[in-house]
Amino acid sequence: MPFTPAPLAPTPADPPTDNTLSGGTWVSGPGFNQTSGGPTAAGPYSEVTQWISIDYTRNPRYCTISPPTSEHNLTAVSGTQTRNVIATYLHFNITVHNSKKKIIQDYTLSSSYQPQKFAVQANRLGKDGGFYGEVSGPNNLYVFGAQGSIITTQPYVSRQPWISTATATIPADVEYELTTQGTNGYFQVSGGDPSWTPEGSVFDHCDINENYASYLVATSRLEHVSQWPWLNNIGHNDNFPIAGGGYNTSAEVAFGDNVAGLQKLIYFIEAACAKLGSSNFQQRYALNSPFTSNGTGFIQEPDRVQINPYYTTARHDYT
Repeated sequence: MPFTPAPLAPTPADPPTDNTLSGGTWVSGPGFNQTSGGPTAAGPYSEVTQWISIDYTRNPRYCTISPPTSEHNLTAVSGTQTRNVIATYLHFNITVHNSKKKIIQDYTLSSSYQPQKFAVQANRLGKDGGFYGEVSGPNNLYVFGAQGSIITTQPYVSRQPWISTATATIPADVEYELTTQGTNGYFQVSGGDPSWTPEGSVFDHCDINENYASYLVATSRLEHVSQWPWLNNIGHNDNFPIAGGGYNTSAEVAFGDNVAGLQKLIYFIEAACAKLGSSNFQQRYALNSPFTSNGTGFIQEPDRVQINPYYTTARHDYT
């Protein structure tokens, strides 16, 4: 009978280390960090808002070859004979929000804005409850750890006078609101004629707490599992090669080095956001439950998130 890995324990309640990248809080009303312009009469105003959040878990991708056992974690995938994990990657869910609203209100300034700021909430414990090294300390501000979140601590907000009539160079304002939710990893649940969603059920592709065994490639798998891992081909899964020993936070470039860590974090955020507006659907994130792609070798366009034409990383503040 095929071996089925036992379900993982719930994500441990170990408080994550919250490293604010540049400070900031969610603000309301007219209180902005940056202002421009002079006194003006009552609106209407155009208020543009943008924020993002990314939840991730780290998972084994490759390991050395030796006889199979049933134990899996981020250090080794063998309980009786060591099979060191030699590469990990992040399975993450991304949520993005953009909006433009027409507001009738009295403000003391003709225009104002605040930049978008972030924080890294890293957890030293894996989803198996195992300890994988520290994520705190003054020189570890950008360590991702075994799991965690990147959150917007302060959204981008820009307020300008509402443009009702278009000109040759300036279009009229139009309200919009778009929230995008997707995942960078999805599972093929049957071989041969590929199936992405089991018949009669809704398979949760955005479950970043799947068993570690489900993420191992076929050549590294210890036993038969019911799911075959297939990553969304977005060219951005944050692969972490490790030389002979398994994962520890000290293996991250950010460990003990805030300069390298900040560069890694900026690259991760910028690359993740760049896929939101891609015209190539294969580079956009998968929906949580792809229904129409069964029988195909990869997730098709109807099961990808729609293009987000509004999100721009020019509004990010990494200082």
